[in-house]
Parts: sequence; C-alpha cells; structure tokens
Amino acid sequence: MNNHAWNLFLFLLLCGAALHAQVSIVNPEHVAVPAGRPEALYHSALQVIAETFGRDNDSLRFPVTLYLGEDDERYVADEDQKLDAVYLAGWNENKFTVSVMRLAMEHFMDHQCRNELLGEIVSRADAVSPVAVPSRKHRP
Repeated sequence: MNNHAWNLFLFLLLCGAALHAQVSIVNPEHVAVPAGRPEALYHSALQVIAETFGRDNDSLRFPVTLYLGEDDERYVADEDQKLDAVYLAGWNENKFTVSVMRLAMEHFMDHQCRNELLGEIVSRADAVSPVAVPSRKHRP
C-alpha cells in the first residue's frame, strides 16, 4: 500500500471511530487523560459484559459523559434524561471502568423490569419493617 493510500485509510478509520465515539469528556481543569483511553475502556467494558451475560454488544451502547475535576466522585444514570455520567476528581481508569460496568448493568433492565423489581423490594421491606409505613397511596 503506497503512502497516499495508507494515509487515506487511516483518515477514514479515524473518521469512522469518531462517528462511533460514545464518551464525551468535560474537563475544565485540563486534567491529564491518556488519549483514547476512556473510549477504549468503555468499548472493552461493554464487550466483556455483553459476552459474559450473553447479550448483544450493540444493544448496550449508550453515551457517557466523563466529568473531570469533580470533588464528589460518582456515576449517575438518569433514565428520564437519557444521561449517563461519571464524575471523577482526576483520571482514574479503574474508577471509570467500574462506573461504566455499573451503568451497563443498569442498562440491562428496561423501565418495566426496573419498576417491577422496585415494587417487589418495597413490598418485602414493608413486610419486615419494624415501623408502621404509610400506604403506598400516600407516598410521593
């Protein structure tokens, strides 16, 4: 392959990868992040989880925003806003990967399944609760 063809191939490859990018980074403090590492960890995590649980890898794709420079480290799955985010003080690939894994596990469940599990959990807690709990009709 000549040099021109090789450069064209690399350009098209990079353009295709950018179109499939699922990790956005908000980094106002300019925390050092290895180029391409969050995206590689994201895709690898989804692939491993999909294979482990016998799921289609494409069905697990969801965009994630990585916020760096945050004091309160956490991950958030906002089902209503379709927003998944990871908040880290600094780049930590283990914390990022664990957060992506947890988000992927949450994506396994659809809204109906989640609500059914929630109902069952609350019912069981009501049954063993030592304190009288108001009926569900009065709960927000």
